[in-house]
Amino acid sequence: MKAFLTGGSACRNLWVERDRVMPFKTPVTIKEAVNNIYARKYLLPSIQRELVWDVDQVTKLFDSLMRDYPISSFLFWKVASGRKRDFQFYEFIREYHEKNSKHNPKANVEGEGEITAILDGQQRLTSLYIGLKGKYAYKIPRRRWNDPTAFPERELYLNLLSESKEFDMKYDFEFLTQPESECRDEQTYEASSVVITPHCGNSCSNCDVCRLACWTIPHIYQCQAE
Repeated sequence: MKAFLTGGSACRNLWVERDRVMPFKTPVTIKEAVNNIYARKYLLPSIQRELVWDVDQVTKLFDSLMRDYPISSFLFWKVASGRKRDFQFYEFIREYHEKNSKHNPKANVEGEGEITAILDGQQRLTSLYIGLKGKYAYKIPRRRWNDPTAFPERELYLNLLSESKEFDMKYDFEFLTQPESECRDEQTYEASSVVITPHCGNSCSNCDVCRLACWTIPHIYQCQAE
């Protein structure tokens, strides 16, 4: 993603002032961010709400990234090892289940090393984490809530040959169950496998497959607990 600013001079001045107060952090790739979440280096403070984005919002986020659309800024809070026990932190949810697993687990912050708490960007980072390493189980319409088969697990897939049929999307991202994925075109891949190991076998910036592995999170501002 390209880092850029929008708006008039007043807007640009606001960004400059924010940069003085909260130093701009070097952008990290999506892969690095997801790995930091998995390693529990990125955590959520107790003030954050839980995941509220649905699958349409998640797939549109991935589509926006592929199309080089802005996804706004992020605010990280660097918490030193000696201060992290002063606050309650939670882990990112990885396998969301609309009925049985909607809550973030409490994080264990014992041990050495600082952590990074996410003050702004939780919904987007959680969406990336679920899309690339997790699952999203939501209820099939018109099925009963007490039906155990009403919430099949779905993973994020990308069709590399066909564009999306949605009018406001270009890339065909979709959450599919395992049986659904087996019925799709052979060029439909799990988004996680595309990011980790590009299927074209190259490292080119012009290939959509390789671009997935090179996404970066722009506009990261970082503050620190005193």
